[in-house]
Amino acid sequence: SLTATSYCGLHYDVCGTTAGAVLNQSPLPFNGTIKNFYVWTSAAQASGDTCDIFVRLGTCNSTLSNTVVTCQLLNVAQSCSDTSNTAAATAGQCAQIYYQETGGSCAGNLIWSFEYTPA
Repeated sequence: SLTATSYCGLHYDVCGTTAGAVLNQSPLPFNGTIKNFYVWTSAAQASGDTCDIFVRLGTCNSTLSNTVVTCQLLNVAQSCSDTSNTAAATAGQCAQIYYQETGGSCAGNLIWSFEYTPA
């Protein structure tokens, strides 16, 4: 269960608190577009909790940058999505999911997905 700001690889099972950790990044195999981002958490958030979840991109084994592909778990929400924003990625870039507590104390196990279409 995530209980603090965390960086997660795309393979779901590895999250940590170090932004540049190579285990928390996943290399992308081809040029493409990230879109239709969906997030679900195993626990409803408490009233007043705000959790922002971003898709991040950048040079592997470095600190990646947030893209505009993001969604927010707010108050008692258990899911969120971003079906309007897109991010272009290039082959060899790394991606990760960034889970940021911006208000209160967010909790639960995350599951996410997005569409990655060839450029």
